[in-house]
Amino acid sequence: MKLEDHIAKRVGSWRFIVGQSLFLILYILVNTVLPESLHFDPYPFVFLNLILSFQAAYTAPILMISQNRMADMDREAAAKDHENTEAILRSIKKLEKKLLDKIEDLEEEVKDD
Repeated sequence: MKLEDHIAKRVGSWRFIVGQSLFLILYILVNTVLPESLHFDPYPFVFLNLILSFQAAYTAPILMISQNRMADMDREAAAKDHENTEAILRSIKKLEKKLLDKIEDLEEEVKDD
């Protein structure tokens, strides 16, 4: 599994959403409820905005890379499935022709008897 696939798997999970939500709640509580001397990013939370923007700026292209790779893999798998289906259909047609030929041979033998 490539790095971007690993990131996409983690970011696209409930565990990540819950963890991110808890982080945001804790961050806001620390910077609003605790004594002012402990506030490191007072409202309007400029540093938090920077962190989330940075995360979004990198996460979105990484997710797109992963999705594009998955789409390519799906396309290749579909092409292989199509090739296999075509090969099976050709085999069935050959078998059908052989079966029809045998039926004709048997019908001729029955007429000759």
